[in-house]
Amino acid sequence: MKIKNIIIFGVFIFTLNSMAQTKKWKVNFHVGPQYNFFVDYNTTVKYNDSYITPIETYYGYDLLQKKPFGTIMGIEVSYINKKNLIGISYQRSENYGLYNGEVQLQNTVFEIVDYKLRHLNNYFELNIKHNILNKNKFYWKVGLYLLNPSQDEIEIDLASNTITLYRRTGFNFANLNEIGILFGGDYIFYSNKYYELGINTTYYFTVSTSSPEAFTIYPFICLKF
Repeated sequence: MKIKNIIIFGVFIFTLNSMAQTKKWKVNFHVGPQYNFFVDYNTTVKYNDSYITPIETYYGYDLLQKKPFGTIMGIEVSYINKKNLIGISYQRSENYGLYNGEVQLQNTVFEIVDYKLRHLNNYFELNIKHNILNKNKFYWKVGLYLLNPSQDEIEIDLASNTITLYRRTGFNFANLNEIGILFGGDYIFYSNKYYELGINTTYYFTVSTSSPEAFTIYPFICLKF
């Protein structure tokens, strides 16, 4: 009986040791630069010093545009399946435009001083990564994403003498939510049994508008479990 218990205990310890050595999950944290193709609103962004020049319209001015270069940060959880990683992630990007100036509205002057308009993109992603060359250094990535934006905008209507400030989001303007595809890759330049360090690039293409959305490149740290 004692020998049987010793064998059972030994098998139990061996199983725990094997599970500890076999990492099945990765958690990736990252932050870095991104380029947003949308925030120019299909119009060349013009600057006066560091301030964006409003877009002239037939009724007045639109303050819509932001700088295309911005930041992105996020977290990704992946399940390890042989050469593949199956992951879900959340990314949040930010672009902003700085405005300064004044507009005469009949007997009132509307003045903007160092005013920042923001554009936020919330990406909810499902992706698959595949190891290339069997060296666990290069992975290509494909996936789908749901985009939920938040857009600060100002409309100045000189004809009706009104100013309208918007914060349009995918929650109060449902048609702003978009679906798209993504593809890119990871390069891992350092790895041990506990964590990895690497660089990721991703290209986002919004299918519902048939247009590019963003391009990102960022360093990451990935913990293994």
